[in-house]
Amino acid sequence: MTRSDHRSQEIAEISCSPGRPSAPSAAAGPPCRPRPKRAAIASARRVIAVTDSAKLSRTGLAFVAPASALHAVVTDGDASDEEVGALVAAGVTVRQV
Repeated sequence: MTRSDHRSQEIAEISCSPGRPSAPSAAAGPPCRPRPKRAAIASARRVIAVTDSAKLSRTGLAFVAPASALHAVVTDGDASDEEVGALVAAGVTVRQV
């Protein structure tokens, strides 16, 4: 199969939780491995992040992609104007629910 035979994904589901590889836990979620996440983002037609507002201002364990890689972010109504403004300035559509 050649590269041109591959089709883009409609949706790339990506999660990242701080877990310890030596003590995996279903509750902790998968550890953050940026390379497969970058590949999923690169192959997706649209990239939509769904997260609670508390995660918008936190620094993650690994850099996956810049905010400009996102098409949209869906978050709760507690996101600050500063956080929402930074995403909008990066060209991201923000939907607060």
